[in-house]
Amino acid sequence: IEAFEQAWQSSTPPDLSEFVTQVDFETVVELAYVDLERRIKLNQARSVESYFQLLPGFADSDVAIDFIGYDYQLRKRAGLHADIEDYLRRFPVWEAALRERLSQSATPVLRTDPTRETDAITLPGARTGEFPPVEHRRHESLPPLPGYQVLDRIAAGGMGAVYLARDIKLNRAVALKFPRRELASDAEGRERFLREARAAAKLRHANICPIHEVGEVAGLPYIAMGFVAGSNLRELVAAKPISARESAELLAKLARAVEVAHQNGIVHRDIKPANVLIEEQTGEPILTDFGLAKELTESDVRMTQTGQVMGTPAYMAPEQAAGKASEIGPPADVYALGAVLYELLCGRPVFEGSVIEILNQLQNREPLSPRKIAPRLHRDLETICCKAIAKQPGDRYESAAALADDLERFVAGEAILARPQSAVAKVARRIKRNPAISVVVTLCCVAVVIVLSML
Repeated sequence: IEAFEQAWQSSTPPDLSEFVTQVDFETVVELAYVDLERRIKLNQARSVESYFQLLPGFADSDVAIDFIGYDYQLRKRAGLHADIEDYLRRFPVWEAALRERLSQSATPVLRTDPTRETDAITLPGARTGEFPPVEHRRHESLPPLPGYQVLDRIAAGGMGAVYLARDIKLNRAVALKFPRRELASDAEGRERFLREARAAAKLRHANICPIHEVGEVAGLPYIAMGFVAGSNLRELVAAKPISARESAELLAKLARAVEVAHQNGIVHRDIKPANVLIEEQTGEPILTDFGLAKELTESDVRMTQTGQVMGTPAYMAPEQAAGKASEIGPPADVYALGAVLYELLCGRPVFEGSVIEILNQLQNREPLSPRKIAPRLHRDLETICCKAIAKQPGDRYESAAALADDLERFVAGEAILARPQSAVAKVARRIKRNPAISVVVTLCCVAVVIVLSML
């Protein structure tokens, strides 16, 4: 999905059919959503029917109605022709459900990051924990939920849907997250959904989205979580880049939050801009989406086998990209924090390209130094960033707290503890990763000795 998003940055729209082979159905759905959003934004919209023809099984799935509804809402927002009766004529088999779905168009469905769903939902124009301006609507697809008044569906995707609701007892806004029924009926899918709640529920920190409750209704599990008014970091930076100092301050707060997770035995494994929400009123970053979180005290065998790569390639540590499940610990999160900092400072990810290209670069290439991309960047901030994204876990900061300490020193104008890697150390690292280089270096040294002995 990340590769597909990046492909859209080129002048020619990517061919969706090239990206949907050898991926699971949930990923196919997410790719279709991304393609739909991009094409309508560029006024190059294609029909819903064309997606159904291109993607086998899509039209027969329970996400088809949501997809049609999203197409309708995007077109309405873009000022394109979108008529409910026209949709009902085109898809008569779903007439009743579509009429209900399309009648909700007064309040648009807001999708979360296409690469992952999030722990909290963001909407502009409201304060965190308060109610945004939406009408109360009945949702026949949901059974009655004791203790909550469901107000509106605010996010939908291949993994499930999220609803804005009112906690009746406490009179506060919450986000209710439900998995798709197929996932809930599958033991592994259900476990993965619930482990997100278990992981985040252990954590109490101002910069971590809270989990209020986990429950089940009519056989369908749900998570009640924090409602955050604002946008995610990816959207924020796309609209207006933030300064190096602001980036350091933001990452220091995130690193403190991540340290709390680590102290409680939780490794996030999917830290990225889309999983960081920025509270609209305060500007505080909120870490979300613990769907890939790993508990350090438990075996991860059932959820992640050795060789299986989980996460978002652009922010993965090398050991995570290599699928070494047993080696993925707190240093992987330190790397991801550094990768986010790198992107904020440089305006681009550490590595770019297709998924395969990024995974290969993570193992075999050194990233460009931040100052080569942003020459005016302070050397100390470059040093902090480079230490955080070091290839070897042992070369990174020993903890997220240590990273936060150095970032706070930089913001305060104090001397940082990290030191730039010397040229000799860099060569040594390359030799360690590529034995062929050591042969070349050895031969060069021998040649120098021979020449000197002849003088």
